[in-house]
Amino acid sequence: MVLKDLLLPRPEDKVGQDNGDGEPGRQNRGPERAMDVLPATVDPNRSLVLAGNVEKSHSGYIFVFRVVLLLLAAWVTLLLFNTALIVVPVSLGRALFNAIPTLPITHGIKCNGLYGFVIGTYAFWIIISGTMYATEHLKSERTSVLLNQIWRWCGIVFKSSSC
Repeated sequence: MVLKDLLLPRPEDKVGQDNGDGEPGRQNRGPERAMDVLPATVDPNRSLVLAGNVEKSHSGYIFVFRVVLLLLAAWVTLLLFNTALIVVPVSLGRALFNAIPTLPITHGIKCNGLYGFVIGTYAFWIIISGTMYATEHLKSERTSVLLNQIWRWCGIVFKSSSC
């Protein structure tokens, strides 16, 4: 079932409605309208009408419940997605940052959440960019150029890390 089917009225539901608010046109109010206030025990056919109204109100509650459930599911999905966008880079950044203080030039600096987030975000950016760059070279069958670039950058990282 599509959300449009739940929110928009079906064409067959509009039969007999003049003003579109769910009740018949206002010009049809007369003595027969006064009969609606009588108890269901007076007219046996009236009890069937009341049962139909109870069924309609029950389906209305189910509709409201389904819409609330849809909104709740959307909110939880948004919450989990945004949490993952923060927690995953911070965790990766802290893991990488904890490897850095073992180098002799860091003098034992400590990691905080902001440093972890920035380092983790850049690590993901490097991984995604490197993967796209490698895929581009592999598709164009320039593997030797890719391997030369990897070798060159490994040399730059090695020279930079050893003081």
